[in-house]
Amino acid sequence: METRKNTLKLQFVTSAKVPSHLKFMAKGVKIPAADVHSVYKDENDQKFYVKFIDETSYNRFCNTVEDQYWFHYEDGSRTPVQLELASRQFKYVRLFNLPPETEEKEIAAALAKFGKIRQHVREKYPADLGYHVFSGIRGVYMEVEKEIPANLYIAHFRARVYYEGLKNKCFFCKAEGHMKVDCPKLASLRSSAETGGQPSYSSVTANLKIATGSAKETASPLLNMTLIPVPAQRTKTKEQAQQEEAGVVPSTSTVQPPVQANPDLALPQAKPAEGQGEEQKEASPIDAIVANDPSAEQTDAETDDETEKCNDGQGEAGGSASDAMIVDGDQQNANDTKQEEAIDREEWRLQQKQQLKRPIAESLSTDSNAGQGKGLLKKKPRGGKGKRGSKGK
Repeated sequence: METRKNTLKLQFVTSAKVPSHLKFMAKGVKIPAADVHSVYKDENDQKFYVKFIDETSYNRFCNTVEDQYWFHYEDGSRTPVQLELASRQFKYVRLFNLPPETEEKEIAAALAKFGKIRQHVREKYPADLGYHVFSGIRGVYMEVEKEIPANLYIAHFRARVYYEGLKNKCFFCKAEGHMKVDCPKLASLRSSAETGGQPSYSSVTANLKIATGSAKETASPLLNMTLIPVPAQRTKTKEQAQQEEAGVVPSTSTVQPPVQANPDLALPQAKPAEGQGEEQKEASPIDAIVANDPSAEQTDAETDDETEKCNDGQGEAGGSASDAMIVDGDQQNANDTKQEEAIDREEWRLQQKQQLKRPIAESLSTDSNAGQGKGLLKKKPRGGKGKRGSKGK
């Protein structure tokens, strides 16, 4: 339905004072009363509407005036007035695929850029069906100023739009007069894909299946790999490497382990650690006398020094024999001689030590016979009984 046919719209600026109807018609526009059908004011947008009796009088007035003219007030001031065509395509727009929770303000926000909305409608099923309830279809009465697309997003939902005069427009080629289902360009792409044509961007976006015969399958060449064994490196000593460089063939002498020390010789006992004296047994009389004898301490110290030197000698002999991979026969004999000499020295030191301890033991036995040694070895009783306890009884 076309509304405001043969109607002229006059709009004042926002800050201007809008006059009354009669003053505006008499002093402002100056339209002959015989050509005017009606004059009214829209309070919503503060605009005047003048409807002519027919199209002839309407065209005659529009051809004699400009798009903008000045309205003069009684105080001598004036304001510009904008003239434009008021006729609009007043249509009923239907919206599908929207949930019932969608509010009218959300619909108005989506359709405001396409025209002026006058009324919202919620369609219902006919009463004769037994369910006179809402169908989910929303309707809008509006003045369509701009073409509305067939699909529109409203509140994150894709709504299907339909109204009278809606032009069929293809979503694929964007051409008017047909829909996507009947698009000739899409049909040609499908036929070329079926016959083995080359794929294109349009065919991919149209979800077309590319013919498998158009692409030739080429087998990738096989790669042959040959594994060559690498010989393991032999570890060589420094002497063997020098002999090979000099061209000398090394001798195959047998490596003999070092001669073990005298197995019958008892090893000295380890000294107790510090702080363990209380847990050990009490010192014997011989140890007490030896501890008080300075000559015995000096002899023991000398014996210990010689023992350490002997052990060092044995360690050097054993280390030289274990480190060398190929030992000469003469060198081996020399080492054996040194070890035997060290063993003889050790036995001689032990004999000297026993001789030093023998007169000390004899003196201890003499003192014990005289009654002197008993006092040294007498222990104190640990019980609570004593002389005082006997007197108390």
